[in-house]
Amino acid sequence: MTRTPLVIILLSFSLFLISCSEEEQPTEKFQFTAEIDKVIVMGKGMKRELGRRTIDDTADITIIQEAMHNASVSTRNHTDEGPLFELEVIYKDGSSETFGLKYYISAERGIFYTDSFYYAFNNQAFPAFMELFESFK
Repeated sequence: MTRTPLVIILLSFSLFLISCSEEEQPTEKFQFTAEIDKVIVMGKGMKRELGRRTIDDTADITIIQEAMHNASVSTRNHTDEGPLFELEVIYKDGSSETFGLKYYISAERGIFYTDSFYYAFNNQAFPAFMELFESFK
């Protein structure tokens, strides 16, 4: 019976160590940092033939914003296959951010990522996003 307190102490200490070693996750859903002026899309991987395309049409920018807006941090395992596309989002204040992205047509899901986190696209808005990007072929 004297082992029970020792087991509880060891288990508590182990859980503490695990929680300290985990990468800090953002607590909020994904939001852009400013108002978007344009998006530069560069084909990567299988979409390499796309080259470079500038999206400055308000309707197309809205599709991209809605698909990425409120995306949640993805906890799925990710491969090292690299992005299908790279997006450079240029804001009206002159700043910019770069995102890698990949999507899977058959599963109707996709992810985008920064240097720190992977995000699962907003499922409700993702079909329009996928349709836009498939039109680039």
